[in-house]
Amino acid sequence: MQVIIEREVVSAITDFYAVSLMLHPTLDRQTVIDKVNRLYDAVDMLGIMPNAFPKARLKQSWIDAGYREMIAEDFHFAFRVEQLYNGEKAVVVYDACHSLLYHN
Repeated sequence: MQVIIEREVVSAITDFYAVSLMLHPTLDRQTVIDKVNRLYDAVDMLGIMPNAFPKARLKQSWIDAGYREMIAEDFHFAFRVEQLYNGEKAVVVYDACHSLLYHN
């Protein structure tokens, strides 16, 4: 199944690691690149078994939207399986939040 990542998700990841690099001078840029690559690899795997992940249960806006939630590399990802205009189904990842910032 195709996986579609919304811009907000990319921004959340990019912004978090940009700030992390500024706040933590000992954080190596290559370490961040490797973590981000692993994040996107994990998100791509959602296309295989999206229903294996639980429904969101802590963030109220995610619960209200009926999202499922996956956690990878300390990031929480909110997604749903949607039917596209051509009738195919796809996993759409709508939001992401690092565990340190994850709250209601």
